[in-house]
Amino acid sequence: MTHIALSRMDDLNERHLSSGLINTPPVQKGTQWCSTFTVTSVALTSLECKTDYPKWSNPGACSQNWQNFLNNLEGHEAGHARIAQKWANIDLKEEQQANVKVVACAPQKGTGLEKAGTTAISTKLGPISAKNKKHADEEGKAYDDLTTSGETQGAKMDCPCQ
Repeated sequence: MTHIALSRMDDLNERHLSSGLINTPPVQKGTQWCSTFTVTSVALTSLECKTDYPKWSNPGACSQNWQNFLNNLEGHEAGHARIAQKWANIDLKEEQQANVKVVACAPQKGTGLEKAGTTAISTKLGPISAKNKKHADEEGKAYDDLTTSGETQGAKMDCPCQ
């Protein structure tokens, strides 16, 4: 048996995962080499929630209003980050419990077969991530609806400034 570390990035807020895999010794089937790959562990190595905030180089008389707006917007965006973290953790737990085992084949043993195995694993885990990304997106939209995209949390700019 060979132990393989798989790192992959998915589209759930630039989430980096690492998976522990075990594959059985390759067996030749015709012109292909095949092996059974089993996921032994899944770990979240990083979660990046990036937010680009608006910039205003010279707010003049609006300086205090602008700073209040930015502070409140940061609080609102932190709510989105909490939603992303929640669904990343749910996704991680579901992937850990999935007991994924696949058979993969490639023309050669070694790297080609390992790549085929990791691709098959990612394909198998993909629907779990897609489902949870959909839930995260829906919850993020509901959060924006509830807060009027942060306005009820003070993330609004009253202009003109006095």
